[in-house]
Formats: sequence, C-alpha cells, structure tokens
Amino acid sequence: MNVTRLSMLSTLLALASCATSGPAIYSDSATVSTADIHTAIALVQQRCIREKHGTLPIYRIDVDRFDRVFVHCGAHYGVADAAGAFTFIVERKQGSWHITGMSQYTPNPERVIVT
Repeated sequence: MNVTRLSMLSTLLALASCATSGPAIYSDSATVSTADIHTAIALVQQRCIREKHGTLPIYRIDVDRFDRVFVHCGAHYGVADAAGAFTFIVERKQGSWHITGMSQYTPNPERVIVT
C-alpha cells in the first residue's frame, strides 16, 4: 500500500513539473487588460488550428502599445524564438481585436552554433 502511494505521489509530482504557468508577458502599457490578452491568445490559437498548424504553445506576449500585441507561438527556447516559431500581430481596430499580420522565424545559418 505504501509503495502504491509513493508511486502515485511521484507520478503527480512529475506531472506537476511539466505544467506551465502561461506565456511570459512583456508590457509597458496598463491599457491592455488581461481579457484583451486572452482574446489575442484565443484568436491566434483559432488561426493556427484553421491553418493546420495544430495547437501550438504560446510562450511570449509583447504588448507594443494600447492597440497592438505580438503573440509568439511554436518552437522556442524559453522566451526566445526557435526555427519555425510564429509571431502574430494582433491589433485593436474599432474596439475589437484582429490578427493583422504573421511571420515565421528563420534563423540565419551563419549564426547557428553547433555543439
């Protein structure tokens, strides 16, 4: 019985260590609310699914100003982009948020460090 409890505890700890607390949010603007950020995230997730990218992890949000947010998703190293990562530009126009642009990160092969 004690062995079962110990293995269950180990399993729960392992699963908890994989949980994330959400994307890193960088902002100098108090004019973008948490609800606005959640809306931007939802728009990006819907676009990724619609364009057959699947469910990509969103790892960084950059609030540029009160009406523009950059949402980074896909492959990453912590908060840094990795090859293939996407950056979506989400802007507020006439009171609602819309995706207005997207780019995919391609590293410069001259700067890649091979170990």
